[in-house]
Amino acid sequence: MLFAVVIAVIVYSRWRSRVCELLELQLPSASSVAPRPEGSLRVATWNLRNFPFTAARAREGEGPHDLERMRDILESLDADVIAVQEVHEAEALTQLAEGYRVLLSDGGGRNHQRLGLLLNPARVQVIGEPREHDSITLGGRVRPALSVLLRARTGLELFVIVVHLKARPQGLARRREQWAALAEIIAQLQIERAADADADADARDPSVVVLGDFNTTGSAETGGVEREFAALDRALAGVELRRLDAVEGCSAYWEGSRRDAWKEPSWLDQIVVSKSLLNLGPGEPKARVAAHCARHRCAPFRSTASYPDPDFVATSDHCPLWADLGRP
Repeated sequence: MLFAVVIAVIVYSRWRSRVCELLELQLPSASSVAPRPEGSLRVATWNLRNFPFTAARAREGEGPHDLERMRDILESLDADVIAVQEVHEAEALTQLAEGYRVLLSDGGGRNHQRLGLLLNPARVQVIGEPREHDSITLGGRVRPALSVLLRARTGLELFVIVVHLKARPQGLARRREQWAALAEIIAQLQIERAADADADADARDPSVVVLGDFNTTGSAETGGVEREFAALDRALAGVELRRLDAVEGCSAYWEGSRRDAWKEPSWLDQIVVSKSLLNLGPGEPKARVAAHCARHRCAPFRSTASYPDPDFVATSDHCPLWADLGRP
């Protein structure tokens, strides 16, 4: 009996997809999200984890990227604006995001992790040229910020800024420097737009949306992630921005301190918006997650070589984080 069980486990681990097909079972689907309300602007951010996959960049138990599954996730988001991080090849991103207009930074820090935007051309229009901001790169060691001025189909004008900040708990002091640089970038963009003689009077005070991987890990020395959230909120309040609460309370998974195949949730990615955007609907917008964060409801889960979570392994350790602005 024990021998039969062992054989069954080996067969399932090696030919799981074929077994599921024969038994008319399905692997977990790419999580869908709620329909986009008419008249709203849906924004999202997704760290693609060193896209596209190569063995040299992969960590143990990750990859290759499942492009079909990633496209399903993008389609389920139905977003107007999607910020992406950790992109190594522009052509691969363009192929993944067919139907979107792709903007990608030139700079990517020492690890060449570029960041960009996927824009739905039927819903948003680019005004002017995208800009890279090196003041946030810590002397060129990490990624720049990427900004662009957009006009939504509803007539709303807004600056969208993509960031990917310094990682790890020991990087908190450097992230604080980046928050200050980000606030200066936002202030300068608003000053320049206010002085733009070619802009309509109503468009000279555009709103701002910041999307990206803020790497809000907290630090043992400062009391954990909640302390970092509070400090980040204070840094952004000076430019009238607010970080959206995440309903599920996570946006990514990591290996955990025990390294025992249990993946632990963390909240690294953020959506930050002008306070003016909080008043477009009857209630303040909330950030929500898709993919494995939604499927596991931000609870720890086990992923092994014999029974991997398909999204964690074949898309990214991060999940798309999205929000609807201006819910009617």
